[in-house]
Amino acid sequence: MGTKQAIAGHTGPGSTSFLVLRLMVKALGLKIKQIGGYEGSRKTILAMEQGEHEGTGFNWLAWSSIVPHCFEKAKEFTVPLMRLGHFVDPDLPNVPMMSDVVDDKYKAMVAFMATHGLVERSLALPPGVPKKLVNPLWTAFDKMVNDPAYKAEFKKKGLRVISSTGQKIQKVVNDGIKNADPKVVAQAAKIIFGK
Repeated sequence: MGTKQAIAGHTGPGSTSFLVLRLMVKALGLKIKQIGGYEGSRKTILAMEQGEHEGTGFNWLAWSSIVPHCFEKAKEFTVPLMRLGHFVDPDLPNVPMMSDVVDDKYKAMVAFMATHGLVERSLALPPGVPKKLVNPLWTAFDKMVNDPAYKAEFKKKGLRVISSTGQKIQKVVNDGIKNADPKVVAQAAKIIFGK
């Protein structure tokens, strides 16, 4: 598919920056040489700014909080190409979802892999927690992340809050487990780890 090889940096196998790029290579046929070993998103992005590589695959929170200047009009240094996730980000309404551009044979696997973005920044309770505690904790969490003072504090730090609900995250987890049949998991393992 691709004719020119790009060089992209990542923080190591298993990281978002590795997984997203590997999916693009295998499911879209893009020619991307992955270089690992960068220590964290800041150093990976700095290396890109300095010309060591041409791109990486972090979540939008990393990009928008670490290097917002790279996306300022008339000074754009970086262009968002694609997203892996479950919802349209209000900052990136025109950036395509990977699930919309991959061949049908990869859609279930991409949906399975997309779960990590929502789940990785959620809170979880240990096994055996009484079910009667779940709804009050969901309610308290929803109240916290929608509190204007909470959002203002994040904004002061150059961050943003796009909250989900406990019920929505639980549905994503349940659907991810339900749809992750052995064939989908094997396909993901083969594409990502070559096994």
